[in-house]
Amino acid sequence: NSADVIQSEKFKRLLDELSERFDRVILDSPPLIAVTDSAIISQFVDGVVFVIRAFKTSPAACRSGLRAL
Repeated sequence: NSADVIQSEKFKRLLDELSERFDRVILDSPPLIAVTDSAIISQFVDGVVFVIRAFKTSPAACRSGLRAL
């Protein structure tokens, strides 16, 4: 289960180690509406880039994604 992995202490230690070694660490995650992974990861990072598709992503889906964050 990916949610269990990203909530683990081992994953948090990995993020800490990467943050010490590199100026920027970029994590790509699945869509917010599809799974909870992105919402969980957002708790461990300094910032989030919320990407939507113009004229395809509904305003309701955008609001739902932002609320999940």
